[in-house]
Amino acid sequence: MRALFFLLCLLPLGMTGQDLSKYLEGAVPVVDGKVVFTREVSVPGLSGEAIFARVTEMVATRFKVAENTWGRLLYSNADEGVIICWGREYLVFTQKALVLDRTLVDYQVLYTCKPGACSMEISRIRYQYGEDTKTQYL
Repeated sequence: MRALFFLLCLLPLGMTGQDLSKYLEGAVPVVDGKVVFTREVSVPGLSGEAIFARVTEMVATRFKVAENTWGRLLYSNADEGVIICWGREYLVFTQKALVLDRTLVDYQVLYTCKPGACSMEISRIRYQYGEDTKTQYL
């Protein structure tokens, strides 16, 4: 009986774990080894200058110091149709009645405006989770 129990205890050691890499492949977009999220919005009928003006207005309200967000305009060139912004805001993992699990995340956004379309690229994403385990967010 002891021998059977011993063999049953060793049984999990002989099993191999499942390979989950095929399920995770492509879950996060990676360009040159770095995480980069891209999105292109089609705006038919608008010129590049009109799109640039609208994006500039949006950036002025979105990337400023507010209650839970910080940011600023880093670079803007109307001739090229390029706007680069930096942002910092809280990434919330769990928010319940007495528990708030969050961390600050920094990122860079590149807007490229051209006739009929605007592309947005979020890159240089950085955050450190659990950097100070003594601090509790309540």
